[in-house]
Amino acid sequence: MTSKIDKIFLELVKAGIWGQRTEVSVEAKEWAVLMQISERQSLLAVVFDGIQTLPRHLMPPMDILMDWLGQVEHIETQNDSINKDVARLVRVMNHNCVASRLMKGQGCALYYPHPEHRQCGDIDLFVGNEYYQQAKESLAKMGVKIKRETAKDAQFTFGDSPVEMHRMEDHFYSTRLDSVFQQICRMEEWVNPRVVKIGGEDVALFNVTFNVFYIFVHLYHHFLQVGVGLRQVCDWMMVMHKDESDVDWQKLEGWLRGIKALRAWKTFYGLTVEYLGQHLQNSPEWMNRWSKDDVEFILDDIMCQGNFGKYGESLRKREFRGGLFRNIGSFLALTKRLWRIQGFGRREVWAYPLWRMTKDKGMWKRYK
Repeated sequence: MTSKIDKIFLELVKAGIWGQRTEVSVEAKEWAVLMQISERQSLLAVVFDGIQTLPRHLMPPMDILMDWLGQVEHIETQNDSINKDVARLVRVMNHNCVASRLMKGQGCALYYPHPEHRQCGDIDLFVGNEYYQQAKESLAKMGVKIKRETAKDAQFTFGDSPVEMHRMEDHFYSTRLDSVFQQICRMEEWVNPRVVKIGGEDVALFNVTFNVFYIFVHLYHHFLQVGVGLRQVCDWMMVMHKDESDVDWQKLEGWLRGIKALRAWKTFYGLTVEYLGQHLQNSPEWMNRWSKDDVEFILDDIMCQGNFGKYGESLRKREFRGGLFRNIGSFLALTKRLWRIQGFGRREVWAYPLWRMTKDKGMWKRYK
């Protein structure tokens, strides 16, 4: 059940995103709680934008306001730094004849009314299998060292920014679903890119329909595994809202049916409509049939788990270098979670722990 303070938080998120004036009455002691919730959901600057729409007599105390402002200015500085690194990284790839697509992150920020207020993370750059080795060699010549490499990506620092350079967009743990997903990716990843300006450089994103699909798949996987925060939902919402007229909704429905994620998509969309002020002009009929109980379930989960599930029971109990037995509590919490959310993707939910035990070669080394 959504609490009073959660409802106020959601109202301020809506005001910050859509620029609409709001009036919420908050007791002085509740502002610190609101700041903590905003931090957990990685929406500090967006909520600050919402606060700016309040009448003067409803503003937070000056000490809270100044503390909040300082954190917003830090987010602005981070965004400026990462945008410069994105531009420079793409320039390097172009110079070495490596095609690329910027995934989520700073590409999503452009869809916000104040791009500099989207709380940034790392840079995700897709180069695909065909350019992957060439891209690594180009970086090596610059002295960039790969810190970690997986079947999906190479991870390193470029300038001041952490980077994940992808040879594949993502993967499903269910072999059957992954086959469908990879087929969609191979058909769409290089077709009709959306080109935007970041840091003064032309940067290519995925085509509109595939972009909104991929952003959803990313948040969907986090939701199934450990939990997802509201910032990721807002990213998806803003891209879908701004690109609505260019999305091929029929094709999108087919993809979602193929990966068995239609119920999850409709529920997250219902959440954006009922709690975040989303209003699409021409939403297809299949999207407008969601369960209110499902929406409430996912909202409660988001508010409990926080950004990338960091505040959920499984990650709170996890000791990443603590060995197998010291992580039993985390595993039990994860099993409990998988049981609770299996209705949103049963095949993928139960393929996840099996994949970890049979295919994740590094798992047993980490817990040795």
